[in-house]
Amino acid sequence: MARAVRDGNLGSRRVMRGMPIQVVAQILGHSTTRMVEMHYGHLAQSYVKAALEQTTIVLDDEPSNVTPLRR
Repeated sequence: MARAVRDGNLGSRRVMRGMPIQVVAQILGHSTTRMVEMHYGHLAQSYVKAALEQTTIVLDDEPSNVTPLRR
């Protein structure tokens, strides 16, 4: 029981402070991130947003082949 409380506290605090879920999973001894995502993922509201912002491809500089609709 004490270990579960300690691990839960450790996991939730790390996720809330922005530690990558993969790292939290390793610290807690999980072989995948599934348990961390299920139990602590809701604490990482900014995690998904930050990940998307870091990996989003900006297409503004590329020419577009889309023709706007005119009425």
